[in-house]
Amino acid sequence: MRATASVPLKTVALPTEHGGWGFTLEPLFLGLLLSPGPHTLGLFLLGLFGFLARHPLKLLYQDLRRGKRYARTTLALRVAGVYLVLALAGFLLALATAQGPFLLPLALALPLGAFMLWADLQGRARELLPEIAAALFMASLAPAGVLAGGLGERVALGSFLALALRDVAALYYARTYVHVKTSIGHNPKGLPRLPPPAPQRASAQRVSRSSPARKRLCPSLPCFLGLTGRTRCSTSPVRNAHTKARLKGTKSRESLSPRVTCVASRSNPRPFRAPKSRSIPHLSPYTSSTR
Repeated sequence: MRATASVPLKTVALPTEHGGWGFTLEPLFLGLLLSPGPHTLGLFLLGLFGFLARHPLKLLYQDLRRGKRYARTTLALRVAGVYLVLALAGFLLALATAQGPFLLPLALALPLGAFMLWADLQGRARELLPEIAAALFMASLAPAGVLAGGLGERVALGSFLALALRDVAALYYARTYVHVKTSIGHNPKGLPRLPPPAPQRASAQRVSRSSPARKRLCPSLPCFLGLTGRTRCSTSPVRNAHTKARLKGTKSRESLSPRVTCVASRSNPRPFRAPKSRSIPHLSPYTSSTR
């Protein structure tokens, strides 16, 4: 199988998705790690070449839908045929050497695979739900390998849940990252460009360090940081706990202050004379006796 004069073999034989490789190889290697043997090797061939066959089959479908036959059409047909034969060989190997019902996870994941295939044919494969469906469909190969090796259902379920949670989190993270990149000016293919920022905001972001406006703002920065730290410290839990303990001790001293004042004033009343300033009455020991 050689590439034609105008179409390289790489553009037809290898898919362009980068994340699809991880979503495909992770469950295959996890199955080999948990239950090594010819059954998981067969599932490895089934998952790998089934994933590789998707790209040439898609190209073949697009050409036949247009009603035209290009140079890549024949090449895509040959490549897809080789991939499907290898995938079928892997499935037969797993079927002949399996020690458990490995077809159950694959049968439960068939609706997800059908939905992913329909979305791919409609040109909606880059949406969130088709991507999640494709990732979960490929994750079903890990419990299939576990059950084919004769391990328990708990191990199979745990392997699937671990992959499913990881795949969903990775997809959400990737889409959020692309959204942030798009909002600051980058525009990946297939995503709408967001409106540019306001001129005032853009001009404020372009203020250089040597500009007069920045020099006027620099002296106020230490003041702002100092006030922020002062506010933060005054509302900290440690300071609040210390204040409550101090007020509690003050109340106890106020309850005992009348007796102390009465006893001490008989011997020497001058040192215990009430002060003229009462700006802080809650800290004075004479507040309860002078009311």
